[in-house]
Parts: sequence; structure tokens; C-alpha cells
Amino acid sequence: MASTTTGTNGSYQFTGVIPGTYTVRLGTTTGYYLTQQDVGSDDTIDSDFDPTMRTVTLALTSGHNVSDVDAGLYTLATVQGKAWVDADTNGIRSPSEQSLAGVQVTLLTADGTAVEGTTTDSSGNYSFSAVAPGSYYLQFEGPISQVYLLTAQDQGGDDTADSDVDSSGLTASFTLSAGQTKSHVDAGLYMGSILP
Repeated sequence: MASTTTGTNGSYQFTGVIPGTYTVRLGTTTGYYLTQQDVGSDDTIDSDFDPTMRTVTLALTSGHNVSDVDAGLYTLATVQGKAWVDADTNGIRSPSEQSLAGVQVTLLTADGTAVEGTTTDSSGNYSFSAVAPGSYYLQFEGPISQVYLLTAQDQGGDDTADSDVDSSGLTASFTLSAGQTKSHVDAGLYMGSILP
């Protein structure tokens, strides 16, 4: 068994290998995850390793030089934000308005598949910190102990202080790149009442 590490430009090689069938295994890459295998038709630019097994199998014949046995890796992304009580219902969070705990937040893929759920903490904050790159949206639901309505979406010119949720509790879709932190995906809610 032979092992090596990639150089500063990410390349590696094994030399003097006799003919036979071999498995190349990618070692631990803390904070990095293997991307999809064999995507597209150009083998010189795709990732060849199985992302679950972290391996690729090669059959070598005499004089055979195999290149482009590559591994594409990515880091996870983060989505975070806050829910607050929009007391004046203007869709803009002011310093005097209180945070809202217990709001249910669900992360969904662009096709509507739920990925993960959480609730806002005592400071009104939530976070999804291990999200693969891709397109997503969020769904917010107020605490079930009270009747809350959603305030107006995208009011004012400061995205760090507005509510990003429409009247049905959904945000617009957004795309996350590897390692990105998307902050201030927020929801403003106010106390409602049940009509007789």
C-alpha cells in the first residue's frame, strides 16, 4: 500500500505501479466534502471519487499512464437569521422590538423537499450550519402557543432590518455557494387574533 499527499497546486501521483486493479482512497479532509461523481462527459474536469466510499477503482495495464483521477471537494454553507415581534407592523425591525423565540424554521430545497428544521432560540436566532451548496428557501411558522401573523416583506432599504418572508411564511429562493454564510434571512411577526 502506498500513500501520498497533494502538493500546493492540488496534484498528486503514484509512480512505478505494476499492472493490476487498484483502489485509490481519499483520506480525511476536515471541513471538506466530496462533490458528485462523474458529472458531465469530460473526464478531465470531473470528480472521479465516490463521495460515500471516498474511493475510485482503476485497472492498470503495462505502460499505462492514468491521469485526471481527480477529487472535487467543497465546504458547507450556513444560513442564519432572526425572528422578532414587529410591534408597529411596519416590516422593519427597530432596536426596541423584542426577539421572538419558538418560531419554527424549515430549510427546503428549490423543489420543496424539507432538508432540516429548527426553532428560534431565546434571542430569536436560528442557524443551519451544515448546508451543501445549492438552491433553497425557508418556511417560517409562528409559535403555536399564540396566534402570530407575518408582517410585510422587504420593507425599507436595509436588508439587515427587514422581514424576508411573504404572507404564507416563505422566503424567496436563494443559492448558496461552498463556504458561504447567508445572514439576515429574517422574519417579522405580530400578534394576531382568531376571528369568530
